Amino acid sequence: MEVFKITVMGIIGAILVLTLQQQKKELALLLAIAAGVCMLLESSKGLSQLVSGLQLLADKAGLSGRQLKLLLKLLLSSYVIEFGSEICKDAGQQALAAKIQLGGRLIMATMALPVFTSLIELIAELLA
Repeated sequence: MEVFKITVMGIIGAILVLTLQQQKKELALLLAIAAGVCMLLESSKGLSQLVSGLQLLADKAGLSGRQLKLLLKLLLSSYVIEFGSEICKDAGQQALAAKIQLGGRLIMATMALPVFTSLIELIAELLA
């Protein structure tokens, strides 16, 4: 199962980072990033199933391809923002992590504006 693979990779990565951190902090951070990237790549193997499932749900809900694409971009953006933020936290840079999160939220809100506009138009149409 993929969950166990990712969990084992994380545990092994953490043990190696803790061991290396005592001698070479810079290398330990690079190892933590590499372990994170490996786990991310492993977890992305199921991405096609996720997209297929979302496509099916979007078809049933009557969403356009453009709307589905936007939702997928927002979902992927949230994962990238979280990953980058956690790397900064691992490096002891909480302020940079907070900036990534804030900037990411602002960008995602801008990306989601068409969805909010459509939703408001739909509500106004239903109330009229």
